[in-house]
Amino acid sequence: MKIGFRITMLMIAMSLASVGVLGTVLILRSWRNAERISMDFTRSIVRHMASQFETFFEGNWQKVVTATKVMERLDSLSPELRRPFVNDILKEILENDSQIVAAWSAWDLGSLGDDDRAWLGTPGVDGSGRFIPFLFRADAGNVVVDLLEDVDSGGYNLEPRRRGRQIGLVREPHWFPNKSCIFSA
Repeated sequence: MKIGFRITMLMIAMSLASVGVLGTVLILRSWRNAERISMDFTRSIVRHMASQFETFFEGNWQKVVTATKVMERLDSLSPELRRPFVNDILKEILENDSQIVAAWSAWDLGSLGDDDRAWLGTPGVDGSGRFIPFLFRADAGNVVVDLLEDVDSGGYNLEPRRRGRQIGLVREPHWFPNKSCIFSA
């Protein structure tokens, strides 16, 4: 009886050890599989967003170039027409392409050639007189003019000057229910 009891206890101990080893192996394998699946999913999302971004930029880069060239020649307009003209350009860009949800432009104080403070209270002008219009499509579809926030954070507004050319910068991806959007500058 003592030998039978010992053999039974040995069998129970071996069973517990093998179950523990088997459980650990299965947990480690499933952990690696979950990590691989997670990486594959992440890569899939990144590829999808990259293709969206590439398609969007290929289709809209000419609009950016044209708008920039027009804005570079604003000095040919009288100063009182410059801000309304820029707002009109941005509004036209939004009204003519439903995929674009916002358009903006940032101008340093004094860069439009007149008294910036005289424009206080007009669309796209902040409390200092700086012209930083941010136009976006509201829920009803109409275009609304607001102020661009955090325009100087990260130095995005100075990057084209540093590089000496027009550039496209991805500011941040935004996720909406059932839809992802890429915000770029």
